[in-house]
Amino acid sequence: MDPYKAGLLQKIITFFLNIFLYISYIFLKVIFLFKKKEKFVESEHVIAAPNSPIPSFKLAQALNPKTEPLKLTRFAQDDDSYIRRAVCRNPSLPREELKKLTKDPVPEVVEEATRILKENKVDIQESFPTRHGG
Repeated sequence: MDPYKAGLLQKIITFFLNIFLYISYIFLKVIFLFKKKEKFVESEHVIAAPNSPIPSFKLAQALNPKTEPLKLTRFAQDDDSYIRRAVCRNPSLPREELKKLTKDPVPEVVEEATRILKENKVDIQESFPTRHGG
């Protein structure tokens, strides 16, 4: 018996199964055609994907609270804004570096640093006193 040659019963089952599947497909298509489309709302904490890949090891170190502060200080000055933004979330980042990141040229980094400082109730201006006199 040839396993690739279909028998009569298999042809009958396949015929009725195809009819059932096509009817189901059309039925579902009609239902979803008239169903109100829901808008997809992204959470606030989700950030847009970068144009170039982020080095995952560097990102993991920037987020790891056990990373030494000197390395975190270097990450705070990294060229990649995603690394600078990630290092803002690290509780081991020295407070002075976090305050410096509030003056970053990338608005997302500034927002992240400001948000972290507000959560920790730190005045941003206290680290940048204005000098009076001359």
